[in-house]
Amino acid sequence: MTWKNFAGLMIGVSICAAPFVYFSEDTTQGYSSSIDSKVYGVMTDDTSQNSKLYSIQKLGLSATRESILTSTYKGSAGRLQFWNTNGIKMYLNINSYQQGTGKGFQSADTFVPIMLDIANKYKPYWIFIENEELNTGYHEGDLFNDYTKLIKAAIDSGHANGFKISNGGLTSRRTVQLTYRWLWKTNDSLADYFLQNCVPIDDTSWLANYMTDEKQERLLSESETLLRWYSRSKIDAVNVHLYLPFKNRTKGAISAKGNGIVGLNYVIDYLNSVLDGKKIISNEIGFVENNTDLSFNTFKFLDSAGIEACFYGGNGSKRFFRDGELTRLGTGINKYTP
Repeated sequence: MTWKNFAGLMIGVSICAAPFVYFSEDTTQGYSSSIDSKVYGVMTDDTSQNSKLYSIQKLGLSATRESILTSTYKGSAGRLQFWNTNGIKMYLNINSYQQGTGKGFQSADTFVPIMLDIANKYKPYWIFIENEELNTGYHEGDLFNDYTKLIKAAIDSGHANGFKISNGGLTSRRTVQLTYRWLWKTNDSLADYFLQNCVPIDDTSWLANYMTDEKQERLLSESETLLRWYSRSKIDAVNVHLYLPFKNRTKGAISAKGNGIVGLNYVIDYLNSVLDGKKIISNEIGFVENNTDLSFNTFKFLDSAGIEACFYGGNGSKRFFRDGELTRLGTGINKYTP
């Protein structure tokens, strides 16, 4: 028996044989599709909070993503109060330090009391502990010691005070890599399909031969180990950042035309397989094409799958509004009704 066949047996999952190219109601059977039971939001790069509020309201959403640092918190936060005053729910990232400064995570004894003070004053809808915990460009620290201790303490204390707690967010790139790795171990034809249609050009070379790349395999293995740790924890949901189309999420000079939400069903299947029924959430759904069908179908899929989310509208062509008018991406979000 080859290693690949053995790995497939060890995974013990079943994946349908035919790839889904377009959104299909059949891929989400059994899920609730009532937007009333879920909260969706938007985060934009607008410079003023009034502009951000305008975007949220015109898109017909009711929440936003906000962030605050425990290391600089002085007992009040005007930005958080602004959202409370205007009736906007918060997907709130609470971070130890400014990301990218080379610092690690605060100890739970320092972080958690400040987190609770912030949460009790401003009542966020969700609390996310740090941002992108696996992103070493944002912060340093021992993931399986410092961070897991921190988030466990945050979960325990948060629950005791009535708050929902999630992690900082697995990056879109790492999630796509993990999904390919899972398919590679379980279904050759789907793995090939996913590699060609969903994996960014930057990653196709090493992923196609990833088992010979010990460093990359170690990174993927560590990431999945963290996901399995979440599955056994009392975390309320596991946060994953997603940028669509997956194929076009590239940082290199080579770009590729994207293809809508192709592969999103496989990504969610992978997460469900490793999280053992744990809820999935995303406080960062971004788009790398300005396309109405893309944002509409993404919203439709997430709602049908029961996944709460906050959409990210960046600068340039990825904005939801321009000169007071909806862009194509903004139109797609605005048009969707369950």
